[in-house]
Amino acid sequence: MKAFYLALILCIAFVSNALAKSYIISPLPLPQQEVLNVSTDKCSNSCLLDFFTQGQVFSFIAFFDTHTDNVELRAKLAAVLNDMGIFEQMLPSTLQSGANIKLALLMPKKIIGRYSASSIDTILAYLMARGNDFVFEIFDTGDESGANLNKTYKKIAAAHYDFVVAILTPNGAQEFVKLDISLPTYLPTINKKQILSHSIPQNLIFGGIDYEAQIELLLSLAGNKDIVAYNDSSYLGRSLGEMLRKKTNRIVLEEVIDSQSATTFAQKLASHEPKIADNVIFFNTPVIKTGLMASQLALSKKSPDKLLSTQINFNPALLLLIQKDDRKNLFITNVINNKNAHLVEYASLLGGDLRYDWVNYSTAIGVEQLISAYISQNKRFFDERVKDSQIEYVNRIYKSNAKNFYEQR
Repeated sequence: MKAFYLALILCIAFVSNALAKSYIISPLPLPQQEVLNVSTDKCSNSCLLDFFTQGQVFSFIAFFDTHTDNVELRAKLAAVLNDMGIFEQMLPSTLQSGANIKLALLMPKKIIGRYSASSIDTILAYLMARGNDFVFEIFDTGDESGANLNKTYKKIAAAHYDFVVAILTPNGAQEFVKLDISLPTYLPTINKKQILSHSIPQNLIFGGIDYEAQIELLLSLAGNKDIVAYNDSSYLGRSLGEMLRKKTNRIVLEEVIDSQSATTFAQKLASHEPKIADNVIFFNTPVIKTGLMASQLALSKKSPDKLLSTQINFNPALLLLIQKDDRKNLFITNVINNKNAHLVEYASLLGGDLRYDWVNYSTAIGVEQLISAYISQNKRFFDERVKDSQIEYVNRIYKSNAKNFYEQR
């Protein structure tokens, strides 16, 4: 009986959505929807496949685990939503007639964490938005050892895939570039500058953002002011701190911030105030720590001239953590520049974030670069191009109002 009521509720909700198609994308943020499963029963992957095979699409949707990285199930979910009219006519086919894409996603699932799921969503969204047939499969390397990376890559090549997207950490990338890269392959998380080897395979394209360029742009805002740098202990936080030290000799205070220090940051203000006053603060910390520290700065008797940060803090959560008046002098660099609102909405429906997540944004750009031979020049979704095996991004300065980031012009 519970299953019947659940199916009935979902049927009403999805039919309403299907009939109320939107062909003009609103500039307002997308609404968030939740489907509540009132059943306490669990449904395994095989259970979901049974629902799909038997045509029980509402049960399939209701029991779908949004955290699954099973590409077959995610593809079937996208197909179900498409069949129900939710994606219908959003984007017509824009690839050359008959183009059939075979793309493999190589990644160590446990190591890259949340990106194991969001990258799948992003790739599926892009390929489905193009409207042509495609084959897409995930290959899990387990870890980032040279042996496992090589074994998995050879398996992809043996299966006759055309293109590869490889999501790796900087350590994994150092091993990966040593391989015989026989297929056009894209690394969305790695910038070419991070590669230590002088010999880079010709078929590799790098999509990581250039944090050095972002820091240089921010330093142009700092002028001749002294700098206080707060760094995170993570790989990225340490790297940003090191880059900043190499770019300027005006750092008068530098400190690594852990979670406890961020929470009790107000206790440091008395000793930090003389160096903070009318100077510039660089936040090389993730959004939660940055939000905690910046909000406590409002308690200081002496205010900084500017608060600066790179892509690491281009996150809407920051707008909730810091009051509007306390971030009037906050400047953040950002490379995300979506021109196709339809693709953004399409990806959002599948769970991919092309508005604020630069790795997802880079992944989508990479898929476009890999299949660019099939795309007419005026049908591209992105403006970014490749130069010397690296995606060229345009860094822009963003400020914020009550609810949104906006480009400073």
